[in-house]
Amino acid sequence: MMSNSNRLLATRLQRRVAVVALWAFAVVAIVACDGKGSGLIGTGGTATATASLRSLTVSAGTLTPAFDSATTAYSNSVTFGTPSITVAATPTASSSVVTVNGTVVASGGTSPSIPLTAGTTTQIFVRVVAPDTITARTYTISVVRPIS
Repeated sequence: MMSNSNRLLATRLQRRVAVVALWAFAVVAIVACDGKGSGLIGTGGTATATASLRSLTVSAGTLTPAFDSATTAYSNSVTFGTPSITVAATPTASSSVVTVNGTVVASGGTSPSIPLTAGTTTQIFVRVVAPDTITARTYTISVVRPIS
């Protein structure tokens, strides 16, 4: 015979299993709701394949050439006294995912501080993954910090 506390525990466990099953069903229903599996509710379309930046800025120095969303390679020279740099990037499509050297950065947000070593060139990689999660583009910034 099952005690009252064991019966109560079994009932709670059954409720949790039911909630998880409903949640899993809801996720599947949302993903398939437009008939194309794109996960876009009510749009009837597919996710955008735009993997570009609207803006790209650095906390020290100036990007060369001037930023253009179609240009993916930049250089930047900083002064000897600049021990680190941050990057801010805003994607063209607001639901794109932006990473700076592998760290996810909020749209328009600033990356963590990137250390610069005197006398070397530091490569910074800004990757944009479009909302379709397939299309991607990488922007590269080569930062030079002189020896003195």
